[in-house]
Amino acid sequence: MAEEPDPPTGAAIPQTGTPPDDAEAAQQPPASPPLPAKHVPVTPGPRATGLREVYKRALSHTLERVSWDNVAACYPTIAARAPATLRAVQGQMVELLREKCNVCLFYFILFFFWLSC
Repeated sequence: MAEEPDPPTGAAIPQTGTPPDDAEAAQQPPASPPLPAKHVPVTPGPRATGLREVYKRALSHTLERVSWDNVAACYPTIAARAPATLRAVQGQMVELLREKCNVCLFYFILFFFWLSC
């Protein structure tokens, strides 16, 4: 068999379905990693459930003290001149406190769960 002559320098080499060389493989993005296993939520145990119930009752009892009568007693002038505004502020304040306290409880539980691991 006769050997094929080398192409002249600078001449284009025809592509014949050969596998890509290293430069082309480096340009392609790597294959994506497999997806993680589906997260299964952990069911809280009896102590965690009890803590949440006690917390909810204590929070409700505390926020009941921020009633309209108590707020109006603290701000009698506003209660007399703009009761609708003060009622709106009182409602917003109670809801904001409830929301913030529940977020704090979430982080508190998360922190102690992390410590127990």
